[in-house]
Amino acid sequence: MLIPIRHENMEARRWPVITIGLIVLNTVIFLITNSAMEREAPEVGSTKVHIIVLAAAHPELNMSDQEQKLVDAFKQDYPAEWSRLQSPMHQLVDGWDAKMRLQEDRQQLQEEMDSLGAKYAELGATSIQEQYAFTPAHKRAITYLTANFLHGGWLHLIGNMWFLWLTIEDEAGAESRRGYVERNSIALLSNFNKPALDPPSQGWLGHHSDRERVRKSGLWNQNHVEEDCDPAFLDTLDRFVSGVSHVA
Repeated sequence: MLIPIRHENMEARRWPVITIGLIVLNTVIFLITNSAMEREAPEVGSTKVHIIVLAAAHPELNMSDQEQKLVDAFKQDYPAEWSRLQSPMHQLVDGWDAKMRLQEDRQQLQEEMDSLGAKYAELGATSIQEQYAFTPAHKRAITYLTANFLHGGWLHLIGNMWFLWLTIEDEAGAESRRGYVERNSIALLSNFNKPALDPPSQGWLGHHSDRERVRKSGLWNQNHVEEDCDPAFLDTLDRFVSGVSHVA
């Protein structure tokens, strides 16, 4: 990760207006949505967990389409955890799980699943996270954009806003110096068809992408992920950071 840096020799033709604008926009949206998301998160999370636990213990129960998508996505992404939940002796999740374990009446169990489904649908229609965060269980085109502006706390926001500010005085283009930095930065960090330098977490949304380069590289950017990084790149980057204006 690159920490914000500047140096005493830094001069540029223009301020990075787009970068600063994105930081301001993300911060404003965070301040507007954070308190509501913190209130909603426990109820949404427990409802999802209860649906998954009940479905694992009683696969014969009928589920709504929304519930079924949630369960199918969980089974696909976390097969080991799903197998654990299917065991009647799995570690209890909470008091609700203990109560359901003692329940043997199928009608009562179905009513509980129906109640959870209705609650999940209601929360899905009103929750900021369910409406605008990217959820593999029910993908929507708009969330590919809106998810970029939602953050799960101050550390998440600050971590995503870190950036490196470099002065590279040339016009943008494939053969420009700034193009050289972008191309080799991506090639350096990419895991595409090579041992992972820094593999993404299990919960990274890119694992669900329909684009092979995203899934295999660990990056959202598809360009240059299959390229090899120039061995001289880190030295060149160091010279840029130190304020040297030429590329050897």
